[in-house]
Amino acid sequence: NEKSWGKMEKVLNNEMKQEWNEAAREKRAKDERGGDKLLEKEKWLEWLEDKDKKNTKEKEEYRYQLKTQLIVELQRIDARYVADLIPHLHCMLEDGDNDRRVIAVQMFGEIFSAPGTRVDLNKDWSSLFYFLDKKKKCLCCCCMKVRCKMCECLDKVVQKQAGTFVNELLGHLIRRLRDFDEGVRSVAVQKAFAIGMSDESLLDKAFIDALVDRVVDTQPAIRLQAIESCLRWFGKYVTTFWGENSGLPFYNTVFLSIIPKLVDQFHRLDLPSKLKIEQLLETHVVGIDSGNKPTLSASFSVEKDEDKDEEIDITRDMEQLSKDDDKDFSSRVNILLGILSLLNEEQKKVFMQYFVIGKKRVSIQPFASHQKL
Repeated sequence: NEKSWGKMEKVLNNEMKQEWNEAAREKRAKDERGGDKLLEKEKWLEWLEDKDKKNTKEKEEYRYQLKTQLIVELQRIDARYVADLIPHLHCMLEDGDNDRRVIAVQMFGEIFSAPGTRVDLNKDWSSLFYFLDKKKKCLCCCCMKVRCKMCECLDKVVQKQAGTFVNELLGHLIRRLRDFDEGVRSVAVQKAFAIGMSDESLLDKAFIDALVDRVVDTQPAIRLQAIESCLRWFGKYVTTFWGENSGLPFYNTVFLSIIPKLVDQFHRLDLPSKLKIEQLLETHVVGIDSGNKPTLSASFSVEKDEDKDEEIDITRDMEQLSKDDDKDFSSRVNILLGILSLLNEEQKKVFMQYFVIGKKRVSIQPFASHQKL
């Protein structure tokens, strides 16, 4: 009996060892599958509890990111938490490390523009953006990152807000359009254009003037960005109504100043910028989308020996095409006359010289094809 019991004990021990080994293998495999998250959580706990002053910069940056993530998650749970965090956020903006301030600005953008949440601006929140805008500890490239990040988040923030403080946010963006750093100005032009295309009622004369001023920017790339933005605004909010010979909505009349200001700046531009204005004016202002119109090649694709019904269809297509051409031409004439009505005598001469007549060729081809114009 003792011998048999000893054998049984060995068998049980072997089975238990095998079970332990299998459990250990499964645990290792599970840790490998979720290793990144597990490791991140371990670091998260370790670094938050670590009070050692000899922390590396990597640990400090990671702890800072966790802090900002915590704030974002708190406001998603209940927006009322955010009011209690404002004093702490002022301290984050006073941080001497510009990389940390970039993270803080990114956090603001997430708080204000997160889908499914609504945090309305108030006096305290607006003061945070004003404080960030006026922060001038240094004028180095790192500080430029902070201003760029603020511009990147402002368009989403503005679109999620309403009321008095939206004008203050737009004021921050206007100042960034005049920033001394070309990288910041470039981002500001992109975001200003995006705001205008999403909701024209947000824009006022000062905002439009700030973008038009970038038409003569010292950097060619920014000049071209501003030119395209201005003409696409004008094309969307003005010529779409002029093409139908109808009056503009009241809030769209603010865009009427774009073309006269653009013509005034024309003599200060280089040749590539002038050619770009010509091209974009034709594409976005006087151009009419003809993607859905029937074409002559499609109309004449029928064989000669087909029946009369198909010949009747061809005739109808040609009549429709002729009507569309007449409507297209009338729309372009309405747009051209509308533009000329905005200009004084001197501006008209410049516009006609460069955009209609041209010195060596006709610049806008749609007008050249109609001799009666």
